[in-house]
Amino acid sequence: KEYLEKIIQLLPEQYKEIYKNDKLSFLEELIVRELLYQEAERMGIASQIIEKDIEKKKDLAIQGLLNELGKDLEVSDKEAEEFYQSHKDEISGNFSEIKEKIKEYLKEEKRKEKIDRFIEELKNKGKIIRNEEWIKQQERLKPKNPLEKALKSKKPTVVDFGAGYCMPCKMMLPILEELKKEYKDKANIIILEISEYRDLAYKYKIKVIPTQIFFDKNGNEYWRHEGFLPKEEIIKKLKELGCE
Repeated sequence: KEYLEKIIQLLPEQYKEIYKNDKLSFLEELIVRELLYQEAERMGIASQIIEKDIEKKKDLAIQGLLNELGKDLEVSDKEAEEFYQSHKDEISGNFSEIKEKIKEYLKEEKRKEKIDRFIEELKNKGKIIRNEEWIKQQERLKPKNPLEKALKSKKPTVVDFGAGYCMPCKMMLPILEELKKEYKDKANIIILEISEYRDLAYKYKIKVIPTQIFFDKNGNEYWRHEGFLPKEEIIKKLKELGCE
């Protein structure tokens, strides 16, 4: 508990704001950080780093480990073309013009997937002891997550992250309110003010507002879009998710 509080105090102000009411999420990130550092030590990466500050040394060692995991990944021309063919309605330019950008994107996606699998393997192998009493206390303090119930409802879900000062966000509001009524029993349409849900925005890596994320009936992310999204495009994606 004391170590957790110490690390939170070292965070930049915006991250303190994110985690002040969600220490459980930060605990899970801290566990992953320690597992990755232990693996970096085991592989001899940490011993090559000369840094007196232990937290900085951990960060550098972990980055070195992640770089190792991603360095041998390749994307073939065939993979890039298959991606282009399945997304060409959303991409401007012909394949030859954007092939290298597609390859870079797919390589980064492969890297993320490899790292996620690696972390899950470390969690399964590692011996993690949690303070269950403290966890229960934090669960009682944690604000309600409006997405949590929706993602367990066995219905497709659309969540829109926006802000009151953002013009495209304001343009989205009446569309989303209409869809709420039209799809009342078929899908969850959730509108979130990003300033009130910074933890969720961070969790889902929101970089631009508005951002819409579509989840399937099992709660898995299906598709996301940044910027204004017309009503007919939202309906099209909802149909793909089984909503008629």
